[in-house]
Amino acid sequence: MSKMNLIILLLLGLMILAALFPFPQAAFAGATVKWIVKNKASEKATIQLSGPVSYKLEAKKNASTKFDVVPGKYNYSLNVCGGTVTGEIDIRNNAKRITIPACLQLKFHNRTGGSVILRLNGLANYNLTFPPGTSKQRILPGRYGYTYYGCGTSVSGTEVFSGWKHGIKGFRCEGSRLVIGGY
Repeated sequence: MSKMNLIILLLLGLMILAALFPFPQAAFAGATVKWIVKNKASEKATIQLSGPVSYKLEAKKNASTKFDVVPGKYNYSLNVCGGTVTGEIDIRNNAKRITIPACLQLKFHNRTGGSVILRLNGLANYNLTFPPGTSKQRILPGRYGYTYYGCGTSVSGTEVFSGWKHGIKGFRCEGSRLVIGGY
């Protein structure tokens, strides 16, 4: 067997091995960029990126965290404040820093005698249950469509949840009507 045939067979063998056992994607992805995530929440945030490379990242609570990321378009899933936010992001050399807002703590006093359920649809989706008495729940601040279920009925609308001007919200039944208002 000539040297030329031997070289061709070796190259062909390497190509077959590369097809059967590819290198990790990051080995060919090239240089990374610094991507900064500022997390204002008082809990860690978990970010999953799927794109040119897959990442599972943790942003420290109340801090900015730098990540080395291969540039490209990614689908993301952000878990923080008891909810999940999904979307797309394009991370490039001058990647825009993202800021995760502080969690908003909702306080409710339930005087209905039963549980009240609150469904929120917006930045993230929540199904929250408030038993009788005073309870707290965390959400991401923002504009939400809501539906409260209690007293055998429901109340729907939209609201910007960014803090309570009057403190705790209260629930009570008036007949078969659910009344939502100040404490």
